[in-house]
Amino acid sequence: MKVTVTILGLLCSALLHAQGYPNKPIRLIVPFPPAETMDLMSRLIGAKLGERLGQQVVIENRPGASGMLGLDLVAKSAPDGYTIGAGQGGNMVILPHTSRNIPYNALKDFVPIALSTTNYLAIVGAMNAPFKTIGEMVAYAKANPDRLTVATNGEGGFPHLAFEHLRVLGGFTFTHVPYKGASAIVTDIVGGQVLTGITSIATATPHVKSERVRMLAVTNPTRVALWPDVPAAAEAVPGYESRGWFGYVAPAGTPRDIVLRLNMEINRAIREPDVSEKLVNAGLLRRVSQARLREVRQAREGHRLHAPMKGKRIAILEARLGRELAELVAARGGLPVHAPALAEVPDLDAGAIADLVRSLEARPAALAIFQTGVGTRALFNATDGLGLTARLLALLAKSTVVVRGPKPTAALRSRSVRIDRAAADPFTTHEVLAAIGQLTLERSRVIVQRYGVANAELDQALAARGAEVVEIPTYRWSLPADTKPLAELIEALERREIDAAVFTNAEQVRNLFAVAAEQGKREALRTALNATLVASIGPVSSAALREAQVKVGVEASPPKLGALLTALAAALA
Repeated sequence: MKVTVTILGLLCSALLHAQGYPNKPIRLIVPFPPAETMDLMSRLIGAKLGERLGQQVVIENRPGASGMLGLDLVAKSAPDGYTIGAGQGGNMVILPHTSRNIPYNALKDFVPIALSTTNYLAIVGAMNAPFKTIGEMVAYAKANPDRLTVATNGEGGFPHLAFEHLRVLGGFTFTHVPYKGASAIVTDIVGGQVLTGITSIATATPHVKSERVRMLAVTNPTRVALWPDVPAAAEAVPGYESRGWFGYVAPAGTPRDIVLRLNMEINRAIREPDVSEKLVNAGLLRRVSQARLREVRQAREGHRLHAPMKGKRIAILEARLGRELAELVAARGGLPVHAPALAEVPDLDAGAIADLVRSLEARPAALAIFQTGVGTRALFNATDGLGLTARLLALLAKSTVVVRGPKPTAALRSRSVRIDRAAADPFTTHEVLAAIGQLTLERSRVIVQRYGVANAELDQALAARGAEVVEIPTYRWSLPADTKPLAELIEALERREIDAAVFTNAEQVRNLFAVAAEQGKREALRTALNATLVASIGPVSSAALREAQVKVGVEASPPKLGALLTALAAALA
């Protein structure tokens, strides 16, 4: 009897607490820009939620860092039910496993409110692309390695990993082109900058209906009622599916009765016919759930990202990023085997650097393009040794300086070099050309720092504008002083003791084979690597591996190491 009275007392207390809530507006943080799927969904649900609670639900967009900034704000808010946030698979599950500096603990800093919808994505192609169906796209990608360009709304996000999963099952390669938001994806597909993109149904639909892009497939396991004539990607790549989820969270410590009240009202809101219809038209499938269900799904999907790598021996040939890679492997339960194939610091030809400075003093360059942080630091290290740094800085002050990506930007700023223009994406030549803009280059000198396979396209574009291209001497990677770890790695590969090998640089491939050649094991190494899952960051290292007749099993776009390892885990699974 005492137990019954106690339970009833607790329930009454919780009910009274919930009945007094809310007595002021509720702030709903959406960690993405307006008009994206999460924003549209939250405005629909927020309006109904406000009606049911008798208080306004104010939508506050806080985009940035793939949704981390907004969720961090939620995590640091008072746990009183007046600040809640919109979460999804990307910022609640994927990012905690692919980002080193995530500011919150997705499992500990939030309490789940409701799983509101699941979603599938649209794979769209340019109208003038050399393929018209998902099957033809896969065939094109297989026949033209790395020529399929695929746009997503960010590195390591749900759309990126959804396409990586398609690549693993489909056995093809592609070049990833990340953007800051979904709207720019379709714009550049229409403009011909990229061939394909993967985005939300809401983003794709108006452009498909206006015949500006072609919808090739949906990532749902079967066709969907909204687009019955569009195939599921699984029709071309059997076994494929990729679906995400959206839900709502509150700061950890939010009273249970408030969480249950919000869960009940959100579930009621998404049942309403006008809301349900609009969600379906946005490519969302409604889910009525208990608060605990979203937490279980989040934990299960996090385990799925970890489990395939547990106990696996992963060989890491990177020197500078090797420790970071090893930490990421270990965090996923893997066993890192660190055998650097490169020296810590690259070398530059001192004579070539001196010649370059003298040549520029005789005839200055109108434009200077820097494309790699390592090469930029190596350049200034060389001029420091030659006593030429002040003269080089004076020359750069007379040029328009264009930078390709954050790493050379940081290297130049450390030397107080003025940066005039920057390309946001360091791996897309068209962004470099856009940064150059309408500069008059006819009969002008342009100094260009080399950057792998992208140089031919850039050189052709500069030559077409009448520029004289002068090369900044590139750096050379030498073998590390101690090659014993490489020799031991070759032996471990021969004994099939390595589950996967990660390459991030073409010189790593060449140096590893050079050590094998000294031991008379070049063919044995090739055979061993082809019996191992080989992962590569970027097209340059992939090209070197293929030149060595080694099959590349996993390829990721640099510089996101977490995204590489997530793709690697998918392949190991």
